[in-house]
Amino acid sequence: MSPSSRDALRRLRRTLARSDRGQELIELAIVLPVVLFLLLGTIELGYAFTVAHAMAGLSREGASLASRGATLTEVAQVVIDNGGDINMTARGGVVASRVVVQGSTPTVTDQFSRGSVGASQMGPLGSPAAALQSISGLQDGRVLYTVEVFYAYQPITPLSGVLGRILPSSLYEAAVF
Repeated sequence: MSPSSRDALRRLRRTLARSDRGQELIELAIVLPVVLFLLLGTIELGYAFTVAHAMAGLSREGASLASRGATLTEVAQVVIDNGGDINMTARGGVVASRVVVQGSTPTVTDQFSRGSVGASQMGPLGSPAAALQSISGLQDGRVLYTVEVFYAYQPITPLSGVLGRILPSSLYEAAVF
């Protein structure tokens, strides 16, 4: 074996002895799950905020439409139709209510629901509107329109077991005009 071949062989042995490949793999194995959790968590929370924002817009749009003379049936249908980006037809529901203030007590006088809905926070037809009781300064005879939007939230990432404790399975949004 020539001296240059021996020198090349010694350099190769020193290089292999100093290799950090094993350490890099261990560091990657430790860091990768944390990075993936943060990435998927960010995606999931972003989606949840997107759905909540869309629901807020739909409830405001519906209540505004009702206050301008549309029937509660039309309002509920418009909210469901306009919620296509979050699939309101399959996962959501709407309760549109007309509330009249009678002797400083807001009372639900008309109500219409469409889709898979939860229990109305305003209350059933003919009962005092529980969610509006705390509003002071309501004038007798005033008419208010409320639109409540319900949504069955389903996670889009595989973190549902972890984020299921943080994110509720159903979302709710309401607007009053």
